Amino acid sequence: MDKNFVKTFITGGIILGVANSLYSMLLYVLEVNLFNFGVIAVNFLLTAALIIIPQIAIGRKYRQTYTDGYMDYGSAIKLALPAVVVGGLIVAVYALIFSAIVSPDYMDGMINDFMTKLSENPAMDDKALDEIYAKFEEAKNASLAEKTVQAFTSYAISGVIFSLIAAIFVKRKKDILTD
Repeated sequence: MDKNFVKTFITGGIILGVANSLYSMLLYVLEVNLFNFGVIAVNFLLTAALIIIPQIAIGRKYRQTYTDGYMDYGSAIKLALPAVVVGGLIVAVYALIFSAIVSPDYMDGMINDFMTKLSENPAMDDKALDEIYAKFEEAKNASLAEKTVQAFTSYAISGVIFSLIAAIFVKRKKDILTD
């Protein structure tokens, strides 16, 4: 494997992981309620931007520097996916530290607020509320290892999707008329 390729995806992964971890810290410091429906949409868009934009910038720089300005879609994906894995590992470590040390009870408060709002909804019956609460309790009682794996998995899944999108903007085919 080309050392420039490895250096690029590791650097990209570090940028992705640190940017997403800093964003999570910012949400925590600002006490943003992640269970607010409006916040969910904005959070998704900002997270997508924090993954896609650096991948496009890093991929284009790699393309211009190391591949004579051309890169096919498959090569762009091959560059983006390992970066997502590195970024995902950083996010998982951040989630582990946050859940174990910084604020182990952080999600409890948000879950309680969310459940209170749901219980005020006349369309929600007690059985549905109990099922939702049971799922939250199950997630809350998961081991730190399970929470870390879940953080990595969710980041990796969204990262793969966003990598596919970023690769569209990184690829550039040779013009057959210039050969």
